[in-house]
Amino acid sequence: MSLIYRSLPWTEAATTDPKVVIASLAEVLKTNPDKLSLTRRPVSNLRSTLYFVGEAGYSHPRWVVKQTHAATAIDAVATLPVAAEYRSLALLQSWQDDSGSVARPIGLLPDVDALALAFVPGRGLREIFAADPRQLSPEAASVLRAGGEYLRRVHIAGNSGEEEVDLAEVAEAALSRSKKALAGVGLPMPEPAVAALRGVPSRRVRARRALLYGDFVPANLIVTPSGHIVGIDPVLQEVGMPEEDAARFLAVVMSDTRFVAGLVLPSVRRTSRELQEAFLAGWSGQPVPSTLLEVRLMQALALRWLRRRELTRLREGPARARRLLIDKFMAHLIAQAAQRLAQTSRAG
Repeated sequence: MSLIYRSLPWTEAATTDPKVVIASLAEVLKTNPDKLSLTRRPVSNLRSTLYFVGEAGYSHPRWVVKQTHAATAIDAVATLPVAAEYRSLALLQSWQDDSGSVARPIGLLPDVDALALAFVPGRGLREIFAADPRQLSPEAASVLRAGGEYLRRVHIAGNSGEEEVDLAEVAEAALSRSKKALAGVGLPMPEPAVAALRGVPSRRVRARRALLYGDFVPANLIVTPSGHIVGIDPVLQEVGMPEEDAARFLAVVMSDTRFVAGLVLPSVRRTSRELQEAFLAGWSGQPVPSTLLEVRLMQALALRWLRRRELTRLREGPARARRLLIDKFMAHLIAQAAQRLAQTSRAG
């Protein structure tokens, strides 16, 4: 069975002695450490190190011990301390039904500054939706819609009322932040995006507010063998417009490496669009983004552009070539989003 955790990139982060980790977990589980063992080597990325622990003599993990590293991705929130993440997992669990829609928190491990949670078997969402970018599979459409429904339930549970906003002001703020972020690496905001954001008319609308998931991306969603979506790494620290979570998710899906071929293949562009529509059908009941979501998506794509340029371990020559391709691809995505925004804002 494939597991989402296998896709995490390796880093050179130091790991704690597994024996110490196991001893600390055994104390929380109130069991003998000799009855536990690692089922695979620790996995580290920029934001965390994961230890997979099972019963001694068995190869399948039952628990995950997670140590977090202080880090802030360009297009994401800062890593939470383990105690705060434990509280967020507990809150998310309290909002779910009995379908196992969250990685169940087990306890804090103060000796190793970590938290323990139940292992969730399944496949990563990306493994499903990016399997064949040339055509939309029924399974990919189903899990993207389920992902949207999952996020909608989170926003309903964390509802914080409404506020009145001016669309033109929101668009101007998004443009300002996007231009500033891109200018930091010498990139201009594509002109179609500038024109579309400045063309958003001044109109006051009621906007929802909710406790935001904060890092709602395919890497943090597991599809269980029974077809349920399970969320991991919730933040749940900031109240804002739900469109922020939805826009970040869409930006990550749209900018996935498997869809770079959409620069030349219409079939890949069509698959990307259909995936977006499936998610939106689950999240909002409408396959077409609202003006507010389109504005947030423009900003999310600009920040994602910077993040995609960072994610390379290639040598300098190949890395430059990769960045040129990413620049072309991301500018293309932003131009597409700008076209949709112009049409949506004109329609009112």
